[in-house]
Amino acid sequence: MAFLNIKDLKTVVKKDDTKVMAQAIRCRMMDMNNSKELEYLLATQEYQVKLVCCAVEGNGVVLVREEAEEMLVEGENEPVVVTHVAHGKVWATLTRQMEKVDMVMNQLKKFGGTLKTLSDVTVGRLAAGKFSEDGQMYRCVVEDVLLGEKKGVVRYVDFGNKEKLGLGELYELPEDLLRVPSLAVCVKVEGVDRNKLEELVYEENVSVVVENKFGTFFIDGKNMTDTHLVATLPPPLVLPLHCHVEGEVVHVSPGGLIWFTPAYLSSSLDKMMDRLSVLSPTPVIRVMVDMACTARYSEDGELYRAKVKEVFNDKVKVFFVDFGNEETKNVEEMLEIPEDFLDFPPAAIDIVPARIFNREQREEVEELLCGKKVSVMLTVEGGREFARVYMDKEEVVFGQERSSARREMMKNIQPLHGDLSGLPIGVGIPANLGYLDSVREVWVIPTKVQEKLDKVMDMLAGQQDWEKEDHAEVGTMCVTMFSEDQVLYRAMVITLLGAGKVVVRFVDFGNHEEKFLSELWKITPALKAVEHCAESVKTSWGMEDSLVNREMVEEVLGKEEFMVEVDEQGFATFYRGDDVLLPLVDSAPTDVNPMVITADDSDDVAVALSYIESVGVVWVTPVAVQEMLDSLMGQLADMGDKLVPLKDVVVGSMVVARYMEDMELYRARVVEVVDSKVTVIFIDYGNYQVSDSSSLYKLPIEVSEDRVAPSAVKVIMPGGEEWEDTEENREVVEALLEKENLTLNMSMG
Repeated sequence: MAFLNIKDLKTVVKKDDTKVMAQAIRCRMMDMNNSKELEYLLATQEYQVKLVCCAVEGNGVVLVREEAEEMLVEGENEPVVVTHVAHGKVWATLTRQMEKVDMVMNQLKKFGGTLKTLSDVTVGRLAAGKFSEDGQMYRCVVEDVLLGEKKGVVRYVDFGNKEKLGLGELYELPEDLLRVPSLAVCVKVEGVDRNKLEELVYEENVSVVVENKFGTFFIDGKNMTDTHLVATLPPPLVLPLHCHVEGEVVHVSPGGLIWFTPAYLSSSLDKMMDRLSVLSPTPVIRVMVDMACTARYSEDGELYRAKVKEVFNDKVKVFFVDFGNEETKNVEEMLEIPEDFLDFPPAAIDIVPARIFNREQREEVEELLCGKKVSVMLTVEGGREFARVYMDKEEVVFGQERSSARREMMKNIQPLHGDLSGLPIGVGIPANLGYLDSVREVWVIPTKVQEKLDKVMDMLAGQQDWEKEDHAEVGTMCVTMFSEDQVLYRAMVITLLGAGKVVVRFVDFGNHEEKFLSELWKITPALKAVEHCAESVKTSWGMEDSLVNREMVEEVLGKEEFMVEVDEQGFATFYRGDDVLLPLVDSAPTDVNPMVITADDSDDVAVALSYIESVGVVWVTPVAVQEMLDSLMGQLADMGDKLVPLKDVVVGSMVVARYMEDMELYRARVVEVVDSKVTVIFIDYGNYQVSDSSSLYKLPIEVSEDRVAPSAVKVIMPGGEEWEDTEENREVVEALLEKENLTLNMSMG
């Protein structure tokens, strides 16, 4: 189910013929085709409550209530049996639920020898598996699939522990056991030594009280974990759109944000700072991420309100909420914040400037803006809110307009994501498999670069002193360890996830992995100078991107060296000797009708203008594909409520996005990710938009890029580079091209 919103809707429900009041939650049920997705969500949510439908509104919208029998009630002391302990988490089963655990175990013993092997092992599947230590069968959920090892990482949902099992060691659960919710409840516990938590597993008479999502455990009524509530601040204020707001720029961050304090908050902030200056708060007992506290800024020794962003052993990164800057402190320097300082919202409001600047320009921008009386105006440009800064009613000019900077960035990062292969067209190249992104995108390592790759690996192994990378942007080259073999490799940042995390792609093999910024090292000039060894190619196979098909492709291509040849449409053919490897559907899948315009085409092609990217670059749609495009749009509109929200957004991913101007659904490719904001290009029209990551959906296979080719064709205008890219010139281009009977002839240049 996809939750729409949560309200305190008091709903009358009947229980044992008695009317009671219960909180209800409004949600939308997903299509049953997505039951595996639903299983995954329910199986991995650190289960605390069972939801039961109590009313139906229509159009798939229902009200659900909490089934009290299987929940941990906030603030109540609940008897439990502790089954597993991990860092900061304890898995426990309510004592009153132990009979259900016994019932599940007895059922598994009964059916043990007759269960069928799970044919399709995917993340989120509920299954049965034998625990390696006792050989008993238990219910589990698949949390990860390791194709290289042919194993899955599973968590036993009724006990909380996890381990690796072979893919052939997982079995289908009987239908009645699928209906029983996970019986182990995950309780978060902060700041308690793991050895102390381990004692809970062997104790009787254990109980837990959950408050604000954190638990305090008791043995015979004695507090064992002493978890405290976390102090929090209200969210920052929101600036109005299309209005000049006077105030002061207080900080310019290295990441390109500007922190602004409105004039109407200044007086209250000054009074609060005066009150803070006479305080002598005590150190906090326990440091937790997102907690509010106070800390002294190292440069002036003054006390400020702060929020904990990250904790690394005995180091804490704090964010000073009223001024926008950050600093790393020792744990003992974190100080308590009195309750009467928690009501005032953060005085510093982050704004994304319409003009972009790099780290070298940051000091210049800071000197230009900080401490000055300015006004800012928030506007919506391309579906995203940007701010322009003014002094004396004139815009302050710095850096570069964000729109033109994005176009330049796209030129730099496009080859990273397989949009353009670096292999020559029409020539067979000997290569080996680097990494299988999907059955539609394969990373290969040409045999001719093997010597270069060996040289790179020797250079990495020989380097001893690495300097930590303290800043990363999309496209930053670095060095980091691959988690599976702990060996250093060259990598490039392809996505910024926020909270100090990024996604990197290992440029010499093609695989990618999430990393903390603290795990990256600066690359040496010598290593950076060597070209990337892995090349990405698109495939033309019409098969589904399933685990079984991925294994088959990996097995065929991974055996030994093969030949790879890329055609003019960018699709690759793989062969050994005269034998073509893997199923091939002509030069593209059978239901693809791509419109490819090449320089050899001599006939005029009828087209319609789609989008003007600049005075030198426009996007057009061939009239011949308009009917197919209309059909595609109809399909997307019908899918509406059936689309599955996207959990992991990575640059290069194909998605479904809603265009803000008409609120219709369109196919799109992710081109940039910054925190929760995602820039996409609509592949059937050519225009860009910035969307929230939570608003994107998975692209169904029946409307994928492989099944229905992109409709928009990018055209570089002859001599366009000589024209200034102004709004007036764009209007001239639009007037020239926004006509009926428009044709395109590539052979004429």
